Amino acid sequence: MTERKACHYVCWIPEYDHGPEDGIFVQAHSPEYAATHYMEWYEAHNAEFPVGAGEKRIEVAVAESRDETPSIFVVSGEIVPQYSAILRATPGDLTDG
Repeated sequence: MTERKACHYVCWIPEYDHGPEDGIFVQAHSPEYAATHYMEWYEAHNAEFPVGAGEKRIEVAVAESRDETPSIFVVSGEIVPQYSAILRATPGDLTDG
């Protein structure tokens, strides 16, 4: 299996009246990954997470350069519960004696 090299893709959101000149370059192994990585960055940068919360789908334009006709990807997300455990006491800590 041939490993794909990472490329730089320019990504933007046409729905928000963004164009290629507003786009951000994202390093990714595929245009699909560039679209999802960009949306993750965009929502974190703006401190709003409608896509990541599963409330909305947004089209992201992805191209290899600002002059190229972009591919359009519909990006969606979902809330995924995450749990962690920290050892507070071992069985020996709980015995009297």
